Formats: sequence, C-alpha cells, structure tokens
Amino acid sequence: ESERDRLWAALHRVASRSTAECVVIEGPAGSGTSALTEWLSVRADETSGVSWRRITHGAATGATDGLRSFLGWSLRVHHRSRADALDAVHAHLKAIGMPHRDDAIALLEVARPTPLNQSGEGLSAHFESPEDRVALVGRYFAALAAERPMILWLDDAHHDPESCGLVTRLLDHPPDVPILVVMTTATEAVHDSTTITDHLSDLQQRPPASQLVLQPLDADGSIALIR
Repeated sequence: ESERDRLWAALHRVASRSTAECVVIEGPAGSGTSALTEWLSVRADETSGVSWRRITHGAATGATDGLRSFLGWSLRVHHRSRADALDAVHAHLKAIGMPHRDDAIALLEVARPTPLNQSGEGLSAHFESPEDRVALVGRYFAALAAERPMILWLDDAHHDPESCGLVTRLLDHPPDVPILVVMTTATEAVHDSTTITDHLSDLQQRPPASQLVLQPLDADGSIALIR
C-alpha cells in the first residue's frame, strides 16, 4: 500500500499545485512496476478525471514502440496523404492552444519523418538538434495537460535515454503544467547501462523527481497488486 500511497500523493501534488513531477519506478522483472503504474493511471482516470498517456519502449524500436510510434498512432497520421495528415495535426494543435502551422509541420515530422529520398512536398521540418525536437514534444504534452492533469507513463524507459531529456524539459517548463511523469525501469537494464544510469541519476537530482524501488513480489504481493 505504501507504494500506491506515494504515487497517489504525487498525483495529488501535481493536480493541486499545477506543477510537473516525476517518479522513477525501478524494480526487477516481476516486481510489478507496470502493474502499479497501470493501477494509478486507470484509477485516476476513473475517479479524478485525470488523463493518461502510455509510451512503450523496446530494446529495438519497432512499429509499436517509442515516441514516434505513439505520436503516429495518437495523431493518426498514417495511411493518408501528408497534406491531409498535416491538416489533421494542425486542427488538433489549434484545439489545445498551439495554433502555429510550423508547430504542426514539425510535430508531423516527429511522428512521420520524411523519407530521405523524398522532398516532403514542402511540408517537412528540419530540427537543428535533438534538443529542439524534445522541446517541441515537451510543449505538446504541456498543452495536453493544460486541459486537465495528466499522467505520462514512460514504460521501460531504460531503452530510450532521450526520454530523460523529455522529462527534464517538462520539469523545467514554466508553472501550470500538471503532469505526473512515471518512468518504469528494469533494475537489471539500468545497472547494465552506464548511459541510462547517468541520465536517471542526473534527473533524480531535481527536486520534483523521486525514485520508488520495488522488490520482487511473492504470491501474496502479486494478488494484492492485481486487486
């Protein structure tokens, strides 16, 4: 229960203070990191009107993994012309307070990159650095959270060091961004990668970030978590 209480308290702070916060949940395989986060997300949606988004990460990014896949799916940019996709993204962004067409073009580029052998029909964008790309995505999630508090669940975040950059951007965003970022990570993977260890260590030095370490569950713990 203490783990649930800590997560619920973090969500309450985010919603009541309109600030961003991050909780890194680390545990070995079978410890329930994903189940715990799913409980929080579903429970908050049902009882508190909090929205939630889940971005999954894999060791080798595939069709259903990572930020690009998440944006492509949620913005519905596939199986349509680039011009139609841009119109849809632009309309969506205007509805959440990001009216500039350049933002729509850039976000479409993240979700559906222009192939190297194509011109993009004048509807493509070039990012000067990875930080510019992360900054745009951070502003997008901040705009979504302005509608109602949001849980952003970065599942298996140890597979994507860039996710730490996104979280840092959200934590550094001006006030009035009620986002609780929950990063689930596997103990074995974190300790095997110096890069992700350093990124997570730097992230957790920030006051709005904290860590929750889970232990392997026994049979009683697994049943309790399911409930």
